[in-house]
Amino acid sequence: MTFLVLASALLWTGAGLTAAGSGARRDDSRLLDRFFEKDDSPPLCSFSAVRHLTASNKRYNVTAWLDVQTKLDPMMGFQFKIIGEGGSSYIRTHVLKKALEREAMARKERELGRAALTRANYAFGDSMPDDMGLLRINIQPRRREELLVDGTILVTSAEADLVRIEGRLAKNPSVWTKRVDIVRRYERVNGVRVPVEMSSTADVLIAGHSSFTMRYDYESVNGVRVGEASDSHPAAGCR
Repeated sequence: MTFLVLASALLWTGAGLTAAGSGARRDDSRLLDRFFEKDDSPPLCSFSAVRHLTASNKRYNVTAWLDVQTKLDPMMGFQFKIIGEGGSSYIRTHVLKKALEREAMARKERELGRAALTRANYAFGDSMPDDMGLLRINIQPRRREELLVDGTILVTSAEADLVRIEGRLAKNPSVWTKRVDIVRRYERVNGVRVPVEMSSTADVLIAGHSSFTMRYDYESVNGVRVGEASDSHPAAGCR
């Protein structure tokens, strides 16, 4: 159960992000306005990507992994095909595959906005510079829900573009779980902000330390193969 919560939290956290603005003044008083300001960057409407998923538990020395071909299409929705797997069959079946099935259902039922990084779901605090030249902004969930995060976001100082979300789930998934920490990284691919790596760890009574990670290798975004997008051939928007 805890493994599945780790996976689900990563799939939901930060989904449905409002576009971050670009080209605005470097004025920290307007940082959040720039972050939520709409620009000409297209939303993520379709993609093809190979994902590598892993989950493990140190105390029981069990681990599992999946390599999965994933696709998102406006007509067909989210689809996945397993192209490689290994390790614990229980974790593969009841955790990793279930996480992908949960994502497919969430996209089909348009539930992703429930945990989106919006003012309706979060209160945003002051910004502070980070060691890597980014700006760190505290976020506080407005509700105690398992899929909201109490932590920080890191954005670029010039464009206010999202780079990372990190923190702790606002509510533990069960009485057996002490805490769940997550990190989710983003990059621009073909000009579109996409998740590139997600990881989570949990301290569980009896079971001890458990972890879940998912990495993305994009082949195409919004109908354009990675590396082919340019000023004359930009990634297409939603149709």
